[in-house]
Amino acid sequence: MQPGLELQRVPPHPTSSLVFDFHPLTRLVDDTHRTSPYIPSIQSLSLDVDLTHQDSLLLHHYSSITCHTLFHPLDQARAYTWQSLVPQLAHIYPFVMHNILSLAAMHLASLQPPLLHKYTLLAARHQSHVITAARARVASQQVTSQNCSAVVICSALLLLYELAILHPSYFVSEPVSTSTSTSTTTSTSTSISTSAARRVDEIVQKMLVMRHLVGLWNISMPLFSQGPARCLLATGTLDPASPLAVEVRSSLDRVLLASTTLHVPSDAYAAAIDSLWHCYKCCVLSTPPDWLRALAWPNMVPRPFMSELLEKKPLALVLLAHYCALLVLHPGSWWTHGWPRPVLFALIEAVGENGQAHWRDLFAWPVKVVVNQPDTGIPMLSSCAVKDHPTVTRLKAILPCLTGRRSKASSHPGSGDDTWERTSSVSKNGVSQLPTRL
Repeated sequence: MQPGLELQRVPPHPTSSLVFDFHPLTRLVDDTHRTSPYIPSIQSLSLDVDLTHQDSLLLHHYSSITCHTLFHPLDQARAYTWQSLVPQLAHIYPFVMHNILSLAAMHLASLQPPLLHKYTLLAARHQSHVITAARARVASQQVTSQNCSAVVICSALLLLYELAILHPSYFVSEPVSTSTSTSTTTSTSTSISTSAARRVDEIVQKMLVMRHLVGLWNISMPLFSQGPARCLLATGTLDPASPLAVEVRSSLDRVLLASTTLHVPSDAYAAAIDSLWHCYKCCVLSTPPDWLRALAWPNMVPRPFMSELLEKKPLALVLLAHYCALLVLHPGSWWTHGWPRPVLFALIEAVGENGQAHWRDLFAWPVKVVVNQPDTGIPMLSSCAVKDHPTVTRLKAILPCLTGRRSKASSHPGSGDDTWERTSSVSKNGVSQLPTRL
């Protein structure tokens, strides 16, 4: 297959439909004092890229440490791209320089919890320049053979930043009281439900941001696939018979089978599952693994599926959980530290609140993947701790049953036999409504 061909399936989105609703942390930067005791004022870099002392330290961290987290140790082609080509592009395009400085700062924030505030603000301030450039680039649709590598790489790294700030430490919420009184218990339960709803909104919003920003790849790929960074589109050696591949395929097939028993756009779900399976094959089932193609999934799914996701339909949330598992499975992905577990619990809780608790069986494999991941990276804030979350307690109780039993036919949807044959403003409780544009 021609490199990048699968990324060209979806036509570019009309500019009028683009939504750039980034994390509040990034928007907050414009309102913070430039005289922070941690950070000097950061201005947009000039074409000759004049770096401050702090910028130079961040650039050194990217070149010596962060860039090594972006490629497999044995993948020399990608190693050259992230170690050498990207810094070269950064000295030509200021938005790429801001991009890698922001990524380095976020990486340092994950490595040095006591300096979380300092490095988070540094990252957000640099990222605000990247977002401004991204908006302008999408609005103009100006992608040329000269800048296509910078545009694709920049958009990919921007999305790693957006994934990293899904970490609970970047959620602003009131601490949950531990009082045993009846009224406080009710309030705590409400706070947990509201927090879970916010997490679902946040991850769905990320899917929209990724879909629209990766839309740039559709017009960039014909040029990018001929450019100096084309090795990023290379596919590794697939092992379809590996135990992990069998588990992934089996779980996705259960979701596919469930979609055929419901009043849902089954073709849309089949396409979404097929594209997610493709991402699994490229990203974690091949050697060397690759994280870049995983970012393309939200742009590969059809619009009817995105509509289902926006409406928080149970089966769409199940597939979103499988996508979170994909991001977690990539080795060395520090940008997924801390957030997949609370997000997964929130997705399961959302399905239960919709009166669709029987769909929880389809979460079994993502739960197995995410729960078994070691807790690494910056610690969660106490107000965001999930160890005593009622959903966590229930999961601990049912996980051995979910992951240990064989699927058997049942009277309710979503529990049929595994098959290897392919069938083709503010709302209630103060939770922000998601945009409806796809």
